[in-house]
Amino acid sequence: MCPEMISETMLYSDINRVLLYMSQSMATLSSKSFILCPYFEKRHWILLVIFLAKSQVYIFDSMQKKRNLMIKNQLNLAFRTYKAQNGKSKGTKLNWIAAQCPQQPGSLECGYYVMRFMYDIFTKHRDSQDLTTDYSRTEPFSFEEINEVKEFWADYFLTNSDVNLAS
Repeated sequence: MCPEMISETMLYSDINRVLLYMSQSMATLSSKSFILCPYFEKRHWILLVIFLAKSQVYIFDSMQKKRNLMIKNQLNLAFRTYKAQNGKSKGTKLNWIAAQCPQQPGSLECGYYVMRFMYDIFTKHRDSQDLTTDYSRTEPFSFEEINEVKEFWADYFLTNSDVNLAS
């Protein structure tokens, strides 16, 4: 899901648009194993990974602490809407799971950690049936691992951008 569409700021400014976006995204992406949702709240990036088939949301938080995520109620409501639109009333509650994941050493690395989580899930765990078990790493990412994802993103942007950076 687009981080701008599900951000804390959007939730405050146009909650109905966010709910519609989330339920439509679930319907559109229902055949996928996971829906990756980079989420920004209170100056911190977190990755939410929705596993529709099991009605689960994994929370990948590189500064793991007790959080009352603003998006939680809205995502639960969007999930119920998605299920109702598909004629299913059973299992309309999401199970929220705090994933064990690498913890950032400082206070500014959360965005890079979210990008690395997405990269690892997509490349190593895309067929997982249980990210709690399969994604068991807890030590911080190395400088090289963070640089790898930075370079991957920069290469992707430069190759797929419609912007002509030379002009």
